[in-house]
Amino acid sequence: MTTAAVLSPSPIQKFWANDGTPLVGGTVTTYAAGTSTPIATYTDYTALTPNSNPITLNYRGEASIWLLPNVAYKFVVNDSLGNTISTTDQITVSQLLTLFAGVDTGIANNYIVNFIASFSALANGIVLYFVPANNNTGASTLNVNGLGVIPIINVDGSALGANQITAGQMVEVVYYNGNWQLITISAFSGSTIGTFGISTTIPSASTTDLGSATAHVVLVTGTTTITSFGSSASLSAPIYMVRFSGALTLTAGVALILPGAANIPVQAGDSLIAQYLGSGNWTVLSFQANSWKPIQYGSFTGTLTGMSGSTTGTVTYLITGGTIRLWLNGGAITGTSNTTAMTMTGLPAAVTPTSARAVSTFVENNSVTSNVGLASVSSSSVITFGIATVSGSYTPINTSGFTNSGTKGLGADWTISYPL
Repeated sequence: MTTAAVLSPSPIQKFWANDGTPLVGGTVTTYAAGTSTPIATYTDYTALTPNSNPITLNYRGEASIWLLPNVAYKFVVNDSLGNTISTTDQITVSQLLTLFAGVDTGIANNYIVNFIASFSALANGIVLYFVPANNNTGASTLNVNGLGVIPIINVDGSALGANQITAGQMVEVVYYNGNWQLITISAFSGSTIGTFGISTTIPSASTTDLGSATAHVVLVTGTTTITSFGSSASLSAPIYMVRFSGALTLTAGVALILPGAANIPVQAGDSLIAQYLGSGNWTVLSFQANSWKPIQYGSFTGTLTGMSGSTTGTVTYLITGGTIRLWLNGGAITGTSNTTAMTMTGLPAAVTPTSARAVSTFVENNSVTSNVGLASVSSSSVITFGIATVSGSYTPINTSGFTNSGTKGLGADWTISYPL
């Protein structure tokens, strides 16, 4: 591989008078770029001994002038009588010294660092790494070398969510168009989608704030009913894996969209995958009961009540791990309605869940086969059916509402699935 050579810089600075002769006895005064504030240069590379300011040129019009890297200077050159020969501003020797800005000295959400590769101004493309002293709890800022409090944002432009910055874990940011963009976080917590980190324990509460976890694997303790998973999570990393150590209830609603749009009674060991939708709203993508059985296949005689005379039919079941699927085998089970309720009895122990499970289904009501309903499978081997009477998008479905007339029951294509 061929390496290209570069032109050597001038080893000693030489200055000239207006008539082209060496500027003997002339001076060079150095200022911070764009100002009249004197700033030091140095006699050699160690930057231990500063030059005098002004610098007096020798009998050949020369001086040894060493500059700090990435610092912008202004040079004013005068002759020996004080007449200005030239003024040159924005003299900078750019040099990448390091990308590490050290440990921040600020507080949570307001980070402060001093970067050895100093800059007089921020420019697009500046990259630095730093170690935060505190977790963030929401929208955050960074002040580098006292150049101003600048927002730290996600690459999609959104503000940071809680715990996207973790104390003691390296953070990478890049400056772009007036913001510091958060690029990565070590240990794969927070903004890195698809990674989850070490499990965090959170006590159950009406609002169990998953966004407060330091990673995206959460163990929820306690037995308090949960109606919300909070509003501090980030849309850039919206997926959480949640386990439960106690029995409690998840309440369905706009803030917590659950499978079947119905409350879920949770047992110890149950788990779920949840996605943050923004504005404090969540959807549970998957719920898994802790009960786990080997694959089983069989059938039983199901008896529907709420009709003139008992109506029975063959119900087939398949158990795969912790999930049960029931479906009709041999045609519909229907009859003439004589109440506003309907149940199925006869479930064997193999398909009886550890706690009540509710799922959406289709039922026949007053000779109409396409009614959306609810199948609530109890732990006492009874399925209670209802007709959907929904007043809002995610209002739980009532377990009643059949008409006391016509034909009702389950169509030949009826099927439900629920966790054990």
